[in-house]
Amino acid sequence: MKYELAKLYWQQFEIISYKCLIESVSPNIQFIDGGSDKGREMLYIGNSKEFRDDLNGKWIFQCKHKSGELASARSSLKSDLKKELEIVYLKNAQKSDNYILVTNIPITGDLLDDLQKIFDTFIKVNPGTCSDFGIFSYRNFETILDKSPKLIWQFPNILSHPDFERLFKHPFQKITDTRTKGWFKGVGERRSFFVHTKQTDTAIESLEKNNIIILSGPPKSGKTFNAEMLALYYVGNGDYEAIKIDNPDDVEKFYNTDRNQIFICDDAFGSHSLSYTDADDWDRKLETIFNLSNDTHKFIFSSRENIYNAFKNYAKNFDESFLPKTTISSEKLSDAEKGAILERYIQLSNLPEVSKQEILNFEDNIVNHPKFSPETVRAFFKNYSSFSSGSITSQIFDHLEKPDDYLRNIFFNLNKNSQAAVLSVLCALESDYQNVQKKFAQLREDLNINTLKPTITEFDELDGAIIKLIKNEEVEQVDFYHPSMQEFLIKEIEKDTHGALRKIILKNLNTILINQFILGLPNIKPARKELKAIEIKIEDVNLLKEGLKRILDNDRIRLYNIIPFIKWLSDAETVSSKIFAKDLFVELKDLVWFIYLNIFTETIYRKLKDESLVKWMNFLLALKTLELVTGSKRPDSVKNVIINLIDDKKTDQEFWRVGLLGNVFLDEDDFKNVVGKSWLESFRQELISDINRLGRENYGNYFPNGVDAYRATFRKSGKTEKLQTKKNWYPTFLVCQTKVKLLKLTKSKAFNKKLLDDITKEWDILMKISQTAKNRHNFNVSQGWW
Repeated sequence: MKYELAKLYWQQFEIISYKCLIESVSPNIQFIDGGSDKGREMLYIGNSKEFRDDLNGKWIFQCKHKSGELASARSSLKSDLKKELEIVYLKNAQKSDNYILVTNIPITGDLLDDLQKIFDTFIKVNPGTCSDFGIFSYRNFETILDKSPKLIWQFPNILSHPDFERLFKHPFQKITDTRTKGWFKGVGERRSFFVHTKQTDTAIESLEKNNIIILSGPPKSGKTFNAEMLALYYVGNGDYEAIKIDNPDDVEKFYNTDRNQIFICDDAFGSHSLSYTDADDWDRKLETIFNLSNDTHKFIFSSRENIYNAFKNYAKNFDESFLPKTTISSEKLSDAEKGAILERYIQLSNLPEVSKQEILNFEDNIVNHPKFSPETVRAFFKNYSSFSSGSITSQIFDHLEKPDDYLRNIFFNLNKNSQAAVLSVLCALESDYQNVQKKFAQLREDLNINTLKPTITEFDELDGAIIKLIKNEEVEQVDFYHPSMQEFLIKEIEKDTHGALRKIILKNLNTILINQFILGLPNIKPARKELKAIEIKIEDVNLLKEGLKRILDNDRIRLYNIIPFIKWLSDAETVSSKIFAKDLFVELKDLVWFIYLNIFTETIYRKLKDESLVKWMNFLLALKTLELVTGSKRPDSVKNVIINLIDDKKTDQEFWRVGLLGNVFLDEDDFKNVVGKSWLESFRQELISDINRLGRENYGNYFPNGVDAYRATFRKSGKTEKLQTKKNWYPTFLVCQTKVKLLKLTKSKAFNKKLLDDITKEWDILMKISQTAKNRHNFNVSQGWW
């Protein structure tokens, strides 16, 4: 059959039946939720749109979902009909004009006659209960689904394999990025585990309305899976190109105005805790992305609720209207939906039939367990061979009580080579296969592991359980299936205060690990201890040097791989170490010198010179903060790199982002010579012009000297002063604000001091209205008025 409706759980079948009957009978059909339906899944009063134009009056719909052998399903349907008629019309004393049996199986002539005979016999014995009988069967579903791609892609697992490949092929061919192709191919393969819930409908409705959403919720609730299935829905239904993004720059890289596109960013702000580097980037770019979203370009973000809240508290420019929130939570699932999820994994598992039935016997207890969640269920069925002995139900309840304990069993029962493979996923600079493969080789060397086993074999054996491979023709990316494995490993490092695992990790740093660092200070409770895990002590500094050196040796290094290390060293704990742990502070100062000597080299500069000016600006600002915190001096090599950077970027339209920072790292004479007096004068005139234009847009000729008088007229009249800002007012203001902040970094130097003095009055006026302008800008954009 074209649509495999038998793959649906009964609750899913009721939902798709309701949606199809709306199309075929009437949008006014009433769906009855819960277990007290008295044998009536749906009710309606009126005429039929298409299904049966000879029927009218009161309708009762009864859904019967059948799976297994067709002969057995047809026999079961006949026995069910008699029982259901008795429940509806005798036990519950209902009356109706029409009784419609809704089923997923095809109806033969013989079966139709048998079912009609059962109905006629019942009515003859019980006159006045109902007049007419109808059957809404597989062929009715097929007719509606053929015309309703939206409905098909809400339940993608009903598509048979050849039909799925055919429908999937065209939009899939549009994807040009091989990593995204590999990821989305995996999404198509995982569709068989998907269960449509009310949360799915809510997410689709929100994305249709807002074009950009964040799926937020607790761990293990299925945020990633829901995001992927939303992408699949739009690819199948709206011919969208699905693109997986890992950072804000990916949006600019792949955004195409001529295509329908849907962007997915999973765990945008950090998978284990808030990633401060990612947070800075997203804070800066989310408004731009918000403005890029429209009916043909949609964005789905996902984040754990606690990490999303941490991001909101940390971010300076973020407005909640940028990301309308849809909560994905296990607590919001109905018992029927939880049961559907459980049964789906049972059906698709390799468990013996007796074990499957044993679990089903305890279904109510399992779905009502307080720690039941979609990811917890998935983890059990993918890893049940790793659990303790005993009955299958005792194993699943043990797993629900401590849903992450299996990770320890899995990891420490792996051979050393496989453990190194798992650690390489944690420690790799990026998750692409080339980086993970290189890190795997490095870890095997660190651990003195000699093996002839191919690298990919290790990952293939772990795939689908704790590792997720993204493949197209070849492996493109390697990641943990769920962040809980990453969390487990970090906790193990935290506990392993002096062991080999800790040393290995510190020698193989990446951004994720650096974001977990705290300084171990005697008798001082570290700041953000609840968010951090890996405590760094004086004996660790040399290991950190080795770790940083390995990062720098990577040919594919980027500035965002380095910035977290510098920001961590600039943290408040470093300041505290100057007072409470002087020996450690001395070692940290030495580490800063090591950073300068190893980063500011011609070799590293060649690797990084093509980075965006925003990244270079953030990098240099982080260095400036580090100098203030540690009081460190810089070697002459820094000056040479800054001069090369300025020379290489002079033609870039955003050159000012690094040009102005030259005044921080160079003597003023060198700064003026390298940047050029003509550029400085041009920059000066442009900034003054932009500020005056922004001021006049609001105050006209009153700006700047008559603004107080302008405001006084409003106070006298009792009216509120209104801002007359255009669409680009606030974005232009933000650019000016960044320029002013960079000028203030060296406000004592002649050029900066003179320019700041020239704009002080005008800038103060703009700052007073900036928050109001921001609120108005965000509101107008959210309403689609711009």
